[in-house]
Amino acid sequence: MHPPPTSNQKKPQDLFLVCGLKTLGQHCVAILKEYDVKVSAIEDVPPEHWEVPEVPNLLEKLIVGDCRQPSVLERAGICQCRSILLVTRNERINIEAAFAARRLNPHVRLIVRSDKQNFNKLLWENLGNFVAFEPTHLSAHAFALTALGSEAIGYFTLEGQLLQVIKHKVQAKDSWCNGKPVHRLNLTTRRILSHTPVSSNPLKELFGWNPEAEVQLGDTLVYIDVAYELALSEQHRQSHTQYHFINIKLNVLCAS
Repeated sequence: MHPPPTSNQKKPQDLFLVCGLKTLGQHCVAILKEYDVKVSAIEDVPPEHWEVPEVPNLLEKLIVGDCRQPSVLERAGICQCRSILLVTRNERINIEAAFAARRLNPHVRLIVRSDKQNFNKLLWENLGNFVAFEPTHLSAHAFALTALGSEAIGYFTLEGQLLQVIKHKVQAKDSWCNGKPVHRLNLTTRRILSHTPVSSNPLKELFGWNPEAEVQLGDTLVYIDVAYELALSEQHRQSHTQYHFINIKLNVLCAS
């Protein structure tokens, strides 16, 4: 368990830090900026050629240095970061920087480029709020979306769309689901996988839940969502007729 912030510790803000500005890092910066958040970056040697030309103008700060060094992380604003994406091409650097970032900010979300699954599990157990991805399996969108939210427990692609698996605990503000029958939560871009009432034990089987049950405060929902399109803007949730093919594919997937 990580210690609570002390009185002199700055409250984390919506600043996102990208360490490593090769192809993956540049695309992560561009995607994050689509959500109108502040993004800074660290790179040991700034690229001579930018694959995403607008990236330099999107950054709050570009710090030249080693992202493993506490002084460099502090200059980049690690103590005000909501998430840090460690996406250099050197896995050892990413992991060492993750430890350095955790020491400076006990609450920052760590998204690390790494393909060592067993070691990543150990890091998750020790660092907390830690996610590791191998970019050959997932796109920059998965890295960026994971930095933006902590409820996603998995990603995969289907028919060219990035989908995410969300585990969500229902809150009072959740008008989209609170007080509604579970089956009504299914959309062309969303399929419920499970519903666990707050008063019951975890399900032993994925589909062992009642679709007619009414969702209540504190219940837990697990569902598949079209990650990128739905996350862009809540006002477009009702206008996704172009994704009817996703609806068909999700029906097949959830029934299998």
